[in-house]
Amino acid sequence: PRSTLFPYTTLFLSRDTKTIVIMKKFFAIAILALVTLSMNAQDFKKFRFGPTAGLNVSKVSGGGADMAIGFHAGARAEYNFNDNVFLGSGLLLSQKGFKIGATQTAGYLEIPINAGYRYNFNDNFAMFGEVGPYVGIGIYGKNSYFDVAKRFDMGLGFAVGCEISKFQVRVGYELGLTKVFDGGGKNRNLFVGVAYMF
Repeated sequence: PRSTLFPYTTLFLSRDTKTIVIMKKFFAIAILALVTLSMNAQDFKKFRFGPTAGLNVSKVSGGGADMAIGFHAGARAEYNFNDNVFLGSGLLLSQKGFKIGATQTAGYLEIPINAGYRYNFNDNFAMFGEVGPYVGIGIYGKNSYFDVAKRFDMGLGFAVGCEISKFQVRVGYELGLTKVFDGGGKNRNLFVGVAYMF
């Protein structure tokens, strides 16, 4: 039987105005910070970027939902304050969802902002950890997903990984803090990703 937490044939849900306002401010601050850092000639050498992609294993909390398989892909950026401390961000298309009978998935345009620490073993190998908030907006959904789900998502993410030469491999988890549905449920996402940093 389908859980009442995911009423796909019920009325449209109202948007959370407060969440929208917070997300707009967060997006603006994140973009402004990255543009400012990248345009400063003195800081340009501390700025790195590159493509990233990987696997998502996600669900919505509560309601007996099972995991759904998805993906993420986009661009990653880093600003290195020194050899160890960095600020990581990016712009990702991230597919999340859940499974109750049929698999329900949705694509979010997502911006994470993470504070990170890197330990360099030598010039070609390092390990790192990072943590910080993310914000996302749903841009498409399977089976009219956003007819009943809220498009706006916000949460906390953290990851650990290693860097070999210019390749990064990371494993992380995103803990959604906003309700996906009016009756409850928040995004949960385990991910594995690879990036190549220029």
